[in-house]
Amino acid sequence: MAYLGTLLPFPDARAVVERCFRVALSEATVRRRTYTAGRAAEATEAALVRRLEQSLERATEKGPPRQQVSADGAMVRLKGGEWREVRSLVIGTVSAGKDGPAVSAQSYFSRLCDHEAFIRDCRGEFFRRGTENVDDVAAVLDGADWLGKLVEEHCPGATRILDFTHAADAVIAAAHAAFGQGTAACAAWIGPQLHELRHGQAKKVLAALATLSKGQGLSPQATETILARRSYLARREAQIQYAAFATAGYCIGSGIVESANKHVVQARLKGAGMQWALPNVNALLALRCIDRSKRWTVGWSNFTPRLRRPLRQASRPPEPIAAPPPAAVPEPLPRTDHAPYFANGKPTKAHPYKRFPACRAKL
Repeated sequence: MAYLGTLLPFPDARAVVERCFRVALSEATVRRRTYTAGRAAEATEAALVRRLEQSLERATEKGPPRQQVSADGAMVRLKGGEWREVRSLVIGTVSAGKDGPAVSAQSYFSRLCDHEAFIRDCRGEFFRRGTENVDDVAAVLDGADWLGKLVEEHCPGATRILDFTHAADAVIAAAHAAFGQGTAACAAWIGPQLHELRHGQAKKVLAALATLSKGQGLSPQATETILARRSYLARREAQIQYAAFATAGYCIGSGIVESANKHVVQARLKGAGMQWALPNVNALLALRCIDRSKRWTVGWSNFTPRLRRPLRQASRPPEPIAAPPPAAVPEPLPRTDHAPYFANGKPTKAHPYKRFPACRAKL
């Protein structure tokens, strides 16, 4: 039930269980079991992070010769109409392919939280993949500040690459401000600049943006937009040397995390009309990351003790309450308010044998 609830909307998961296993159950049961399993998986991951922080344990996994790390966010709608960002991390193995570098063996970590909590919580995934033991790590990211902090925390020696699409968007936004979107002059200027950005020197693109900002007839808003986009790229000049990166065999796009946003997060949590209670989002994401990372069997065995412990405690009969020990009955004291029973070794009239006949008289 938990696995089907991870893959499918709860009504569909209930129908699959009923049709395939001929077990009648309610949608609420599938939902409850899935969330219970997800919270157990989330707690197991949090326990691993706490253990690593306390023990400072190093990864024993050697890892591949080259890894790629990418991270990004996707929006999910909560109950009440609020939209919140789910952050996702993808770690993959880079190898030489027929048409260029290829990324395989991707593993995923997604959570709905602020960036500081996410940077802390994803430590287990870096440990599991042995990233600290990999000699060559490429961090292909966009220009968000929190992504830089993520790299500094977990793989400070990584080669940082600004995702080519984001760099191209900065060039295109500057051209739209200068020439107007959709104009022939805009298209004529964008093409050579993107080609130069991808195959030439980044300095030429930065110089072209500087020249563009000094054009005649530009409004102050257009000039400000062009200069802001140029500043964005100039601060990351070392990260936009795409010709050198491609020659070295690196990927220059973060498509693996864009794909993760779709098939890990949005495919299950962004259906038509779906709204989620905040505590349930991470529970479901924990299960989906385990499944998409192809670790379902291992992951399930890891958090099964947490999953079954509450069930065992609930089904165990209550232990009987021990009865208090019986109070000690004091021995009766000999009576002293009667006449003596014996006198001179013979029973007196006060003796019970004298007062009560031992047997009834025969009639």
